[in-house]
Amino acid sequence: MARALSSKQTEKGMKELDLLKRLMTEENGQGIVEYTLMIGLVVLMIWVAVNASGLPPFLSQTWNNVESVITAGPS
Repeated sequence: MARALSSKQTEKGMKELDLLKRLMTEENGQGIVEYTLMIGLVVLMIWVAVNASGLPPFLSQTWNNVESVITAGPS
């Protein structure tokens, strides 16, 4: 048994449809997405470069040396 839509339901549906149309056509916020993607790409490139450089083992060893000096305390 089909139920007739009330005017409030029809009005709400039209508002939702208008919102969907605006989201599809407006370009506000597009710049934020583009900048986010560019920053992500730069971070990925830096991560790949650091890993390819052989720097992580050196950094790990340096960090371990600093840690051992700190935990040993004053001599």
